Amino acid sequence: MIAFVSYIIQVIIISILLYAFYFFFLRNNTFFKANRYYLIISMILPVLLPFLRIPVNNINTDYSAPVMLDEILIGNRLETGYTPADTINIILIIYVIISIFFILRIVFSLLSIYRLYLSSEKRKEKIYTLVVTKKEINPFSFGRKIFIKEQQLNHDELLQIISHEKTHITQFHTLDNFLSEVICAIFWINPAFWIIQRDLKHTHEYLADKKVIEEGFDISNYFMLLYNNSVIKRIGVVNNLNKSLTLKRLKMMKKEDSPRRLTWLYALAAPVFIAGIVSFTCVEANNINIAEKPEKTIVEPENVIIVEETDTIYNFAVVEEKPQFPGGEDALTQYLSNNIKYPDDLKKQNIQGRVYVQFVIDKKGKVTDVKVAKGEHPELNKLAINAVSAMPDWIPGKQDGKNVKVTFIIPISFSISEENE
Repeated sequence: MIAFVSYIIQVIIISILLYAFYFFFLRNNTFFKANRYYLIISMILPVLLPFLRIPVNNINTDYSAPVMLDEILIGNRLETGYTPADTINIILIIYVIISIFFILRIVFSLLSIYRLYLSSEKRKEKIYTLVVTKKEINPFSFGRKIFIKEQQLNHDELLQIISHEKTHITQFHTLDNFLSEVICAIFWINPAFWIIQRDLKHTHEYLADKKVIEEGFDISNYFMLLYNNSVIKRIGVVNNLNKSLTLKRLKMMKKEDSPRRLTWLYALAAPVFIAGIVSFTCVEANNINIAEKPEKTIVEPENVIIVEETDTIYNFAVVEEKPQFPGGEDALTQYLSNNIKYPDDLKKQNIQGRVYVQFVIDKKGKVTDVKVAKGEHPELNKLAINAVSAMPDWIPGKQDGKNVKVTFIIPISFSISEENE
């Protein structure tokens, strides 16, 4: 769970940084195509970047900072039957339920479009299909289909709408919309993604509006067409004619093209991307802690000294495939909570505290070299050591496809609730 929370936090931080640059430097220019690509990258890069790992050559050969797993709380569980793992599971379940809700919303939108398509008249054109319906809808495009209401528009208005929607079709804006909807559904907790999605849809409309004006249509008539369609119900995953704020779109239509010299602003985005890559891909590698056993010296009869290659112990943070407790971190929490019995005599003496247990998972997944990195009362230390030593075999960690030894720390907290006191 801690890895998932860390990942979400990294995604949020990266996306906020990327959008902040867009907000302050790019959003008011007329380089709409470049802005579109920047916003798409601002949704994809934060999702992928935390998975990228770039090794660096800053290696410490000691046990100075093994990575800690989630803290295990011992004490309150004995009275309530409730463990930290239960809270973690509930939070994760709530998160997944909300994500499913947003995903279902996408599915229902797609189904409504499909039903509308089946019940409407189709007119096949060269690069698109015009779908004419009797239902009260706002003109929109989805994929290579343009949906309009029957007898809603005169000939000139129809030409303007087709010109507008053809831009969405030829530039594949539907793919942008679908991608942004899925990302927002999965990472619904990230406010930056919702804002980026909104601005991406606005940029789609700026691109389509610009194309209509370039084809010679009158701005005033086109604006009235947008305004008259600003109150009709819309579908979320499609390119609606009036999706962004109409007055702002008019401002953008009348705005002169930004000077070409302002394209250097996009070059300034490079340091933002580089900073994100360095911060979130090298941070763990910069703290590699590898402990090696002393080399063994063997004296052969010929008095030739041979240095025997020894095993390397990797830090949990940097090993490519981390050791896994059977069932995952929640199962580990549950196992220790169930197998560490907090004696009543220690509770009565108000003996409590946090014990940091350091251990190594060897190449076969066995728990070895168990010791107290930082302890409290000797009895608490003993309880923690015994429980960790008795853990079942783990799935071993791997580096370069080979099983390796990995070290880390588990903090075990012995706490007495007010009821116990």
